Amino acid sequence: MNEVEVKKENKRILVNRKLRKNLFLTALLIYPILQFLLCWVYVNFETIMLTVQRWDRFSQSYVFYGFERYAKFFSQMVAGSYNGVSTTAMRNIWLNSYHGVAINIILLPIAVVTAYSFYKKVPGEKIFRVLFYLPSIISLVVLTMVYRYMFNGEYGPVAQILYGIMGKEVSFLDASKDYLWPLIYVFCIWAGLGSNVILMSGAMLRIPRDVTEALELDGCGFWRELVTIVLPLIMPTVSIFALMAVMSGATFQIQPMLIAVSVGPESKYETVAWFIYNTTKNGSQGDIVNAATVGIVFTILTLPLILLTKWLMDKLTPNVSF
Repeated sequence: MNEVEVKKENKRILVNRKLRKNLFLTALLIYPILQFLLCWVYVNFETIMLTVQRWDRFSQSYVFYGFERYAKFFSQMVAGSYNGVSTTAMRNIWLNSYHGVAINIILLPIAVVTAYSFYKKVPGEKIFRVLFYLPSIISLVVLTMVYRYMFNGEYGPVAQILYGIMGKEVSFLDASKDYLWPLIYVFCIWAGLGSNVILMSGAMLRIPRDVTEALELDGCGFWRELVTIVLPLIMPTVSIFALMAVMSGATFQIQPMLIAVSVGPESKYETVAWFIYNTTKNGSQGDIVNAATVGIVFTILTLPLILLTKWLMDKLTPNVSF
């Protein structure tokens, strides 16, 4: 075999190798790309198109309607009225969704301090890890229902203890009262702490041991080490958590739905996700269009908050790697 033939053979081998590599990469990427196109692009495109249409009973199909529905729900959510008619319930639905954001913001410093305590090997750290993570193992539905029954006036242990102390029944589960939001807050913080502590602990365990040993030799205290060293080093993880917290309002449904059960007067406990669930569960074709529009409007209203949070986290996150 002469030199020219050798070069041709080597070139053919390289081409075949590159072709096999590209086929392998294509096989790996084809499924996630199709999933993205079908489950995100197609679904969201169809949702947006649905919001500018209406169901025509005569033709039994959707026809173009325009953007009037957007103006209606923007006015109902933000101003609390539409065409002079009060829409307090729709405004409450919008604002109630941000309770999920508030809960996660409260949860963030608690998770950081708890994870840092575990990182510093406080006494009983292993037992506390199990106790904190235990709610994350049990089904959320089961856990929520058991928590609700604890405050039942007839047989709930908490309600019974307070009845013995105060001499009267406290209606914790009455949707017309103001007790349910504090109960929802306590439950969400308690049930959500375990998984978030695991997330923060994983970030802290990546910090080089040499850094913490040097701090101990310098006599750096517990809180000073957390604020000046540990927190800046885990800020990328904190930033992700903060963005997830802001976006959690769109999915805040299960906890208020299972604890409050009833939406209450003027949708006192209903959220956007709960509203969409109720509307699509038993609604007509027209109701489904309204549910889709409410979801898009809520996304538009929340987008500035997400962008602001992203900008703020980028400013606060130092350019560090370890």
